[in-house]
Amino acid sequence: MNIERINKILPIIQAFAKGEVIQQQSNGSGSWYDQEKPTFADNQNYRIKAKPKLVPFTFEDNLLFRDKWIRFGDSISKIQYINKTVVFVGANRFSYREFLNQAHFEDGSPCGKFVEE
Repeated sequence: MNIERINKILPIIQAFAKGEVIQQQSNGSGSWYDQEKPTFADNQNYRIKAKPKLVPFTFEDNLLFRDKWIRFGDSISKIQYINKTVVFVGANRFSYREFLNQAHFEDGSPCGKFVEE
């Protein structure tokens, strides 16, 4: 193993030591899979598995949250109306970003979606 390879793989080894999930690239296919016991072999590619990122819903996601009960502050109310830019909950109007930051579903889950980076 040369210095260049060590410098490339060291942050991945450190992440593995901290409990992060490491992925290995399968030969030829380009796809990645979780590796429980990586060997960090010279002829293999490894990476730290990306964590899902929480982002606001979009109008196209409306079936995921239409007619749901929402909590914001001390209030609970049902979604009244959805359009391309805002969500109306009771007498309140939220942009999709505000909806994510200020409200959550009745069960405590966020008013947004997780996406892979």
